[in-house]
Amino acid sequence: MADDRADQTTPYDASAITVLSGREAVRKRPGMYIGATGQRGLHHLVYEVVDHSEHEVMAGCADEIHVTLLADGGVRVVDDGCGIPVDLGPEGKPAVEVLMTELYYGAMPDWATEHAQASGAPYRIWLAVVNALSERLEVEVRRQGHVWRQSYHRGIPDAPLARGETTTATGTTITFWADPEIFSTTVYDADVLRWWFRQLAFLVRGLHRLTFIDERDPHSDPETFSGGLADYIVYLNRGGHYPYPRGVGRHDGPDAHQGEHRKPIHSEIIVLEAKDAEQRIRAEIAMQWTDSDDESLRTFVNTILTSQGGTHAEGFRKAVTSLIAQYAKEAGLRAGKLGAAAICQGLTAVVNVTMADPHFAGPTAEYLDNAEVKTFVQKAVTERFGDWLTHHPDAAETIARHAVQAATV
Repeated sequence: MADDRADQTTPYDASAITVLSGREAVRKRPGMYIGATGQRGLHHLVYEVVDHSEHEVMAGCADEIHVTLLADGGVRVVDDGCGIPVDLGPEGKPAVEVLMTELYYGAMPDWATEHAQASGAPYRIWLAVVNALSERLEVEVRRQGHVWRQSYHRGIPDAPLARGETTTATGTTITFWADPEIFSTTVYDADVLRWWFRQLAFLVRGLHRLTFIDERDPHSDPETFSGGLADYIVYLNRGGHYPYPRGVGRHDGPDAHQGEHRKPIHSEIIVLEAKDAEQRIRAEIAMQWTDSDDESLRTFVNTILTSQGGTHAEGFRKAVTSLIAQYAKEAGLRAGKLGAAAICQGLTAVVNVTMADPHFAGPTAEYLDNAEVKTFVQKAVTERFGDWLTHHPDAAETIARHAVQAATV
């Protein structure tokens, strides 16, 4: 073996190491960044661009997002946010160009840090990945009283950022055409995107309207998604579909199918909100008990489905179980211990946590592993749901009696 190594004619030294730029690295190993180069990876480009607009909403800068599948195969995403900054950075490039071309910026610039703190989620610098994997990309920024434009070809700017006509509007428009040299298909599945848009409308706080248009189909009408967590509970109780078809969604969830119809046993949907003092973690929760034999709990982190649950689910269940068990005992409804299975029977709930640095267990990022989130969610639910039970005694007794009955069956 030693002789074989000595006989090699190509030396392994510094000259054998190839350093790739961000763009080159993405194009050479796209699967490392978007998971695949089939339709699932293709959809991931849409998710990344819409995520940018979503964070504008979460930061309070926008309330509308419009997505269009163009007839020529492109995708256009428009928001009414603040617009990506166009000021020159330390490297002498406009911030928008840096965001579109650099994967790792080093220290996060001030404008991105402020945005991340306001939205409770990290600023999306992965637009550069979309740009690198697009045959063509065009960005239009409405900011500082002007329209600013720049176009790119496979991640390389065609020309410097150009200042155009004056405007009083603000926001960002990104239009891109996925590169057929990278993807095995450049045909988007409107149904897959539609499910995801519906979920975003339920989960993203402050999103007034998300509009989806498929110009590839001349018979397709524009669709508008809106709502909030309370509307999500109504949707699920009425037998609404799961968010993603298996194998093609952003994170694989259950097969898309019509769910069971669940009749609520109390009229009001319980909505809870909380954030920590430093605003590093925010939780939004909606729940309602039904006559179903099963629990229906969906948990999310930064609007991403955690299908295996995690510390946010654990904190939620522990608080709910403790409160209902205590209520039943104090009301004389149950002398023995009530378990989580009986208390959560028939519960429809959505737990959405927003945070800057989520940690996941497992290779598929479907289980949240941040220990501090369990403590935060448990404390928040204990305080706010406990207060709700106090002010809604009839509903509280109905829920407790439902749990007692489930425990005796």
